[in-house]
Amino acid sequence: MEENKNISRRDALKRIGASTLAIAVGTSGIAGMLESCTTKKAEEPAFANAVSDEQQDLEFTRNWTQKMMEAIAEQRVDGAADGINIREAMRKCSRVCYDKNGFDGIIKEGDLEGFLKTAKDDFGWGIENESDKVLIVHENNTECLCPMVRACKGKMATSLCTCTETELERMFARAYGGDVKAEVIQAILRGDKSCVYRIELPQEQD
Repeated sequence: MEENKNISRRDALKRIGASTLAIAVGTSGIAGMLESCTTKKAEEPAFANAVSDEQQDLEFTRNWTQKMMEAIAEQRVDGAADGINIREAMRKCSRVCYDKNGFDGIIKEGDLEGFLKTAKDDFGWGIENESDKVLIVHENNTECLCPMVRACKGKMATSLCTCTETELERMFARAYGGDVKAEVIQAILRGDKSCVYRIELPQEQD
């Protein structure tokens, strides 16, 4: 297995020609999960048109939070939080990351082989076959790459990994097709050295 590289997705996407989103400053929080972020203020950029990584992370946090609140409101219009399907709520939130990285332009539909090559060559992922329909993906980083975690200085609930799972499902479903299932089996947020994912590809229909 390759040594951890700490290749950010932003840098990886630059290699393959994906543009980085330019965004303004701002943040808000969800009680509990984002408490440590709600009072965070970004520094002024060094140049008028410059946007720092910290500012981008804070803007991402704001957009992600808005999606989470929208997802909750869609499920419980009365404002009550009982019975919320957290996975479905996270699925809406993970779309923020998916769109920010421009994966629809990077991942060709039905081209799993091409996507895996990109993941290895440009993202620095290590990918193993557990079986014909199960992949083990090693992200090969020693720190969490999620902008939410960076914006909150690492103070984030481990339930955020569900967001990663739903983003991976969207990515692999586009590359392969079908109802892909993703599971985070190791995570830096959980105290592991690096993040490792298990991807179950759909079985062929008879």
